[in-house]
Amino acid sequence: MEFNGLRLRHELKYYIPYADYAAMRRRVAAFMQPDENMPDADGYHVRSLYFDDPGYSARFEKIHGYRNRSKTRIRVYNKDMSLIRFEKKIKLTGYVGKRSADITQQELSAILNDDTGILLKSDSAVMHRFYADQKLRRLRPVVMLDYVREAYRYKPGNVRVTFDHDLQAAYGDFNSSFSDDGLIFRDIYPPQMLVMEVKYDDFIPTTVKRLIRPYTARRSAVSKYVLALKAVRIGDMYGVGGLFPTIHASDSNADGSASSGDSHAGDRDRAVHFLHL
Repeated sequence: MEFNGLRLRHELKYYIPYADYAAMRRRVAAFMQPDENMPDADGYHVRSLYFDDPGYSARFEKIHGYRNRSKTRIRVYNKDMSLIRFEKKIKLTGYVGKRSADITQQELSAILNDDTGILLKSDSAVMHRFYADQKLRRLRPVVMLDYVREAYRYKPGNVRVTFDHDLQAAYGDFNSSFSDDGLIFRDIYPPQMLVMEVKYDDFIPTTVKRLIRPYTARRSAVSKYVLALKAVRIGDMYGVGGLFPTIHASDSNADGSASSGDSHAGDRDRAVHFLHL
């Protein structure tokens, strides 16, 4: 599905106990193909730096279930600075999409030093929009998130299943090398928990539904960003609730359709604050 040139997909999230993860991983790995980004069965490291405004609007809109919202981050993989990706993740009435652009270390350094005029020289409209957002909303980096991701694909339906574990949040002096220097890390999840995400285009094949169906009772509106803020106690200052968002215990629909227990069913139709989709 597309809207205004933005490719939109479904995204389902689940809490998975490690006791279930081992069996789930074997089943998924036997049926689906490893993602092309996986160097081996152990997965790959993801480091994301999240941005928000002084009022923490992205956090607020997530925990209050606004149907239309966005969040901004810069991401690197396996701590390799040869690929630095700027991403704006957008949610529209149950669908998710991304606007992204590859940036240079010089551009990263300028962003972290609040010297974003360099972005106007970029060929990317995404960076021009970020420049305007940064000036109008005073976006700045607030928390870093680290985790290890295992990813698998299934071609029919363009399904992607990922397992994210070893989640840590970091705060301190964010630097243009994305190194650990000057950062303080905190664990996000209890060691017995991880997150499974299922992304797909228009449908989930029956065979994939059967893989995830035993775990749908644990479907949740997981936000790694909100949990990262909570872990470094930024959330305490701004009124974030408990560590885990509400788990939709009554939701048994593997295709993502809302049930009466879905806390997003009554979302407000608040106007999104980004300039363009």
